[in-house]
Amino acid sequence: METKKIILRPPESKDYFELFKWRNSLKFRSFFHYSTEKISYDGFLKEFARNTKTRQCQFVIEHKMTNTIIGIIFSHTFSVVNRYCFINLYIDAPFELKGYGIVSFSLFFCHLFDSYPLHKIYFEVFEYNKLSLSTLLTAGFALEGRFKEHKFYNGTRHNVLRFAAYRDNLPRFRNIVTRFQSKKSTL
Repeated sequence: METKKIILRPPESKDYFELFKWRNSLKFRSFFHYSTEKISYDGFLKEFARNTKTRQCQFVIEHKMTNTIIGIIFSHTFSVVNRYCFINLYIDAPFELKGYGIVSFSLFFCHLFDSYPLHKIYFEVFEYNKLSLSTLLTAGFALEGRFKEHKFYNGTRHNVLRFAAYRDNLPRFRNIVTRFQSKKSTL
């Protein structure tokens, strides 16, 4: 899966050190991961191997011009009976606010609906993560739940918000992918 400037590909061992650095960054631990603790490289390798077993699809986001990874996206908690899953997306700080997140998400969204008989996809965000919250609302995701005081962070309890996108949103995300696969696209 790719556009003019990015490719979603499975993680390789050459990516592990960068993923480890992200895993221990304040941004990752604050906005992406439920654990706020730093871990050793060996601990990361064990955690990553354990997590990979529960992720049906997992890709790093590679910037094609520089061959560097700029993020990670994966699905988890598939329900075959109820036909839903969850997505997590992380974009490294230097690549935020440049469109890489929505393009990566759109590619992945289309892939999941093309590959699995899903009805909807969930995306959770900590309420204090204003950038992700704004992006989800702007993209038209439906707020489906608020888990009151679900995340303890920085000495305070925070809400976790659950958004959903449905199979009938597929044409909109296909259009985003098509736009960014064109020769005129900057992504």
